[in-house]
Amino acid sequence: MSDIAKNIKKLRQKKKLTQEELAEKLYVTRQAVSNWETGKNQPDIETLKSMAEVLGTDINELLYGPAPDENQRQKIVIATILCVLTVVAWLFYFPLLEWAKIRKGAYFEVIWSFLCGLGLKPLAFLLTGAAISAVLAVWTNIPPIKENLRRGFLFLGFVICLVHIWLTLGMFGVLPLGKVFVRFFDRVWSKNQWVFLFSGLFLFYGWPRKAG
Repeated sequence: MSDIAKNIKKLRQKKKLTQEELAEKLYVTRQAVSNWETGKNQPDIETLKSMAEVLGTDINELLYGPAPDENQRQKIVIATILCVLTVVAWLFYFPLLEWAKIRKGAYFEVIWSFLCGLGLKPLAFLLTGAAISAVLAVWTNIPPIKENLRRGFLFLGFVICLVHIWLTLGMFGVLPLGKVFVRFFDRVWSKNQWVFLFSGLFLFYGWPRKAG
């Protein structure tokens, strides 16, 4: 319980109260609050109960500090996995891009360029967006997302991915694709795949889970 002084000060500041304002609410002097926060004195049990009510917490947090976030460990694991996958995706992308250029120049093989530019690159951007979101979820206290908003994020993330799959398959003749969409794909979509950063963000925050 030697950290009571630090806990009182931290919780008071979190509540955005001055020592004098806290003293008024507890019907004590400002000097008494100052003595508690410097460790010169400690409040009695009744004062601790009143203080916990004023600060919107409980006595245990005043005595021992905040309880560990049950989801924090899971958030860290998710963020770590996504960061590793992101690094792996980009490490594969750049060498494969160079190899695809060599194959295209020497043997006129374009399939590898398509797979690299239309498959691995969007995936790398998507993972990057998800990884950034996961890291932010670990280091920031993001409030719970409402169910309707979560579904909206999930819908937008899937729409971006499905549109890309449709346009890509259309380029290979697997699905019907009009000339207008071919031009759009060639001039706009395939050259602005950073949009998958947002897809990764939308999918991360939209995906139903307990942590994050």
